[in-house]
Amino acid sequence: MKAVFTFLLLVSLFQKASSQNHDFYWPMGYSSFGPDTTFGRTVIDFNTDPPQIYREDRELNFSATVASFCDSLGNLLVYTNGIRIVDNEHNLLENGDSLNLEPFVSTNYESGYRVAHSEIFLQKPDAPDTLMLFHESIEFDNLFGISERYLLETKISLNANDGHGTVVSKNRELSMTEASFGGITAVKHANGRDWWTINSFQSKNKYNRFYLSPDGIKFMGETELEPEFPFLLASGHTAFSPDGSKFARYYITNGVYIYDFDRCNGTFENIASIPMPNTSLGGGISFSPNSRFLYIASATEVFQFDLWAEDIGAS
Repeated sequence: MKAVFTFLLLVSLFQKASSQNHDFYWPMGYSSFGPDTTFGRTVIDFNTDPPQIYREDRELNFSATVASFCDSLGNLLVYTNGIRIVDNEHNLLENGDSLNLEPFVSTNYESGYRVAHSEIFLQKPDAPDTLMLFHESIEFDNLFGISERYLLETKISLNANDGHGTVVSKNRELSMTEASFGGITAVKHANGRDWWTINSFQSKNKYNRFYLSPDGIKFMGETELEPEFPFLLASGHTAFSPDGSKFARYYITNGVYIYDFDRCNGTFENIASIPMPNTSLGGGISFSPNSRFLYIASATEVFQFDLWAEDIGAS
């Protein structure tokens, strides 16, 4: 294990590990109408090496939720703050308002949705002008906090409305689960066309599996893996390796769990686990472009592990 004290290393690897340039645009921060014009409105643009960091004029604020989608050349098409979807000129898509469920949308309309790593855009197989947005929505109980979590689907036609794009349908419920913050990730099927989408459970080593094909999205069942998590109410992050052979999950109280993933049938095998220093704050996880190295970001450090090593935890 090697500790790396440079967060930008992890940020760079996040995007360079992605295929086909579809996530080359990262927006974040306040909108152009924020109280202090010296920060916010920030973009990390991975179309250059090294990536560019700059400011732009836009209306959307970002709290914790953000997802974007670019074409195969890395040109921005759409992005969202979890409540609104806008185009590459920062204009609201037709019917692109009021994503997710009330009342959390109204109370956070100006600031943006507040569930990190909870949304992902995917192209529908055999329909490159159709995007599917998978997003986690939550309902709050006034006494006990979060009461329900839903995985929703929103469909976008990029060519509709004279090429400006339209949200064809939104907030279609796929499942109601104990979904975890940071719990949505996806990987290409072995056929190179379709997608596996994995939605992880809160405080459990348990996952919902969905299969996206030209016929649409299909629920493929729940999978519960070993070991059981010893601690509850932890937050973390999941990721697939670029080659799709590995799936990793980092929980700040439970450490890192790494599995082999079969992209043909969507099954997990052969666990490897790594204990990590406990922290009360969140964390992130990413693979290197060649799928050999795993990077874990805690609140204060970034750790590197060699997945080809005989003893991964000691690497």
